[in-house]
Amino acid sequence: MRAMLGVLLTANFLAVYGDPGLGIHPVDIMGDDGLQGDWRGIMAHKNAAGLISVLTIFYYVFDAAKIPIWIRGGVIAGAAFFLFNSASKTSLAVGVVALFLGLLFTRYKHAFRVRVLTILLGMLGMGAILQSVYANQLQWTLNDPGAFTGRTVIWQAMWAYHRDNPLLGSGFGSFWNIGPNSPIYHYGRGWVFNVTQAHNGYLDLLVQIGPIGLALVIFAVAINPLLRLLGSPQTEGQSGALIAATLVFCLGHNLTETTLFDRDSIGQVFLMLTLASLWTLTRSSADTSRDLLAWANRQDVDAPALKRFSLSQRS
Repeated sequence: MRAMLGVLLTANFLAVYGDPGLGIHPVDIMGDDGLQGDWRGIMAHKNAAGLISVLTIFYYVFDAAKIPIWIRGGVIAGAAFFLFNSASKTSLAVGVVALFLGLLFTRYKHAFRVRVLTILLGMLGMGAILQSVYANQLQWTLNDPGAFTGRTVIWQAMWAYHRDNPLLGSGFGSFWNIGPNSPIYHYGRGWVFNVTQAHNGYLDLLVQIGPIGLALVIFAVAINPLLRLLGSPQTEGQSGALIAATLVFCLGHNLTETTLFDRDSIGQVFLMLTLASLWTLTRSSADTSRDLLAWANRQDVDAPALKRFSLSQRS
């Protein structure tokens, strides 16, 4: 994967400097002049180029000690430069956060798992409280057609469809690009007819497979892998840091783009590769998810002594 990413980065630069008409966005045929001048290389869109640039940085920052430092440094600098010129805001913002968390994970130890899980649960609780306190401001932002570069207009149409179809959704792959019967034609308006995704992977799945399907997806690609990542001693160090950074990035990227379970999109492919790497790395572990949630089951407890104490208490 590292070699492929390095070759792809080189090809992207060759396209930009060798054939600017291909490597740099011209005026968008759908009228989005904001894309003009953004680098895309050989990729179809600058957001895909930004995404692959971030993943290239991760693969050369983490778990790459065998590669000469001058090669690593050159690739990282080149990918960062390409990311900046792609003007992919989502990839840049989420990539910085994921990189920071990956660097933190290099210091992670299996013994910290209960404390880390407690902190994460506390952060979720704090987020729920803040969402409740600032609900009105959040609602105003989501109702602003200019917020998130127009994405809220798409989200409003999709949320309207979800309200009318709250349980099952349209069916997987049946909201966009199925001809005149595509639901977006009945709920969207104007330029929204020209888009082919919600620019939010979770909302896209919600309107297609419903809340139960979305919950299953989130458990499969986020909750269960996180428990396995934190609960296994094999994930300590650089390998775990690469998995953590890529996992956070792929999941966070779907807040304003759609790649989650979107067929063979780059983000989905790398998410599946990351989960496969996680399972391969931890396959010799016991049931780490159950161990992580067993708050009272500490390894430093003397099991025979505890059993003797229990028997003495009964007698």
